[in-house]
Amino acid sequence: MQSSKGFLDQNITRRFLERIGESLEREPLDLPPGTHRAQLKGLLGNLGEMTFYQLLDVKPGASEEEIHRAYSELAKLVHPSHATPLGMTANLGALELLFERATEAYLTLNDPDRSRIYQMAAGIRPADKVQPSAEQRREEQVLQGERFLKVGKGLAIEGRYHDAVQTLQQAVKLDPKAEAFALLGECQSHNPHWLKDSAKSFQAAVELSPHEPQLRAQLAQVLEKGGNAARAEEEFNNALALDPEFADAQAGKERLRARKREIVVPVASTWDSVKAWFGKKSGEGS
Repeated sequence: MQSSKGFLDQNITRRFLERIGESLEREPLDLPPGTHRAQLKGLLGNLGEMTFYQLLDVKPGASEEEIHRAYSELAKLVHPSHATPLGMTANLGALELLFERATEAYLTLNDPDRSRIYQMAAGIRPADKVQPSAEQRREEQVLQGERFLKVGKGLAIEGRYHDAVQTLQQAVKLDPKAEAFALLGECQSHNPHWLKDSAKSFQAAVELSPHEPQLRAQLAQVLEKGGNAARAEEEFNNALALDPEFADAQAGKERLRARKREIVVPVASTWDSVKAWFGKKSGEGS
């Protein structure tokens, strides 16, 4: 399993690097260089496919003490300070990444909330613990969905709509609620190629919260933007049925009326011109 981008920042990683480095100064690793290099290369070669449990070599349900001991041994083994004495300076960046992933694995599995979320996302079931109930699994899904929604909001504020869409799609899968669908639809509406998807997202939001005029108006605006004037007018009317004073819906209906007038007038003018031309030709021939 390939790990997703973690939650570590440089300060956290640096503190662990310093702590493990000091430990190595007190008690150097007693391992033949050839064996050490082989182990590091093995870890580097399989890093992208290893779960946190496989990386630390512990089982799901391992105790806090077991996780701590496993991390301590692994961190000492993969510490980037070994690059020069082992002749692996060309692999320094890879060793730094390996150390960071080991640290992330430790901080994730050693925290009950993060560990549960990681297990759920990775499809891992703790073998040594009672399986969670359906209610507990649902609570975990809602918790993770809320976290995805929070991240999605931040990305949307930054204008990173593509990233926000990907994040919010995960949010609505885990915790399908109107707020998440509406934000997903809003982000999708910024890309002309995603207008149909945006309308579907707003439709889902409306179905979950049918008495919100704002959602009806937002759906109508996307339909209007996509050229579906009839559906747009219907949703603007639905919004006004819920709130007759809703300004966005009133403005939307007025825009649609204005466009109808723009279409009707040129057609009428063209027909009048055609009739006048044929009338003129008929008169000339008499």
